[in-house]
Amino acid sequence: MIEAALSKALEYLKTAAWQTTTIAIATALFLYLSKAGILPTLDPLPALVAWIILFLSAALSVASLLASTQRGVEALLGLFLKRRARLRAEQTFRAHEPFLSGTERQILGFLLNYRLKTFTGDQDGGYAGTLIARGFIRYIGVHGQTFDMDKCPLAIPDFVWKVMEEMPDKFPHKPVFSEGRDSVEVEPWRIPWGAR
Repeated sequence: MIEAALSKALEYLKTAAWQTTTIAIATALFLYLSKAGILPTLDPLPALVAWIILFLSAALSVASLLASTQRGVEALLGLFLKRRARLRAEQTFRAHEPFLSGTERQILGFLLNYRLKTFTGDQDGGYAGTLIARGFIRYIGVHGQTFDMDKCPLAIPDFVWKVMEEMPDKFPHKPVFSEGRDSVEVEPWRIPWGAR
C-alpha cells in the first residue's frame, strides 16, 4: 500500500504547472469554504491531507513558474547577446572597410550589383580567401552536404550586406570579361585555372 501511494505521489510530481496551480486553488477554496462553515467541517486527518495537497501543489506551481521565468530570461539574454554580437561584427566591418583591397571591393561590388547574397566558389575561397578569413564572407554548407570542389556554398552575412547597401559607392561594380568572350563576365573571386 505504501509503495502504491509513493508511486502515485511520484506521478503527481510530473503534473503540468497549470494542473498543479488549479489543484492548489481548488484545495485552498475547499479549505476556506470548510472553515467558513459553507461546507461541513473537516476531521483532523482529512484536513491535514488537504493542507499537504495544498502545499505540495503550490510548491510545484511556484517551481514551474520559476523554471519558466528562467527559460524566458535565458531566451531574452540569448537574443541580447546575438544582437550585440551582430552589432560588434558590423562595427568591425565598418572599421575594416577603408582597408579593403581593390580585389575585395571588386568581389563585394559584383555581389552587390547582382544582388547575390549567396553564391558558389572554390573550396579555398579563391581571391575571396581574405574576406572569408575575416568572416565577411562565410561558408554555408551544412553537415553532410556534398558539393563539387569548385561549387562550395558561400554567403554574405547580413551585417556586411547592410553596410554595403548603405555605402554602394564604396563597392563599385567594374565588369571584367573572359578573354575572347565579351559577353561572359568573370566571377571576381575565382582564380583562373592558368593562374593557379
